Amino acid sequence: MDRIIREKARKLGKSPEEIYQDYTRETALRRFIDDVDVAAAVRFLCSDAARNITGHDIVVDAGWDV
Repeated sequence: MDRIIREKARKLGKSPEEIYQDYTRETALRRFIDDVDVAAAVRFLCSDAARNITGHDIVVDAGWDV
């Protein structure tokens, strides 16, 4: 994502921070996810707390698809 942001900033004559804000403004939580967020979801799904969860998609995207 960093490469995409830098490239778009260069093409549009904006700073990478402006492009980052443009993208994150579109998410419900106003941020991007990272590997820690995905790992937390995986850790939960592998735990006993998730033992009755079957056949569902778990979307970890900070609300990008909302």
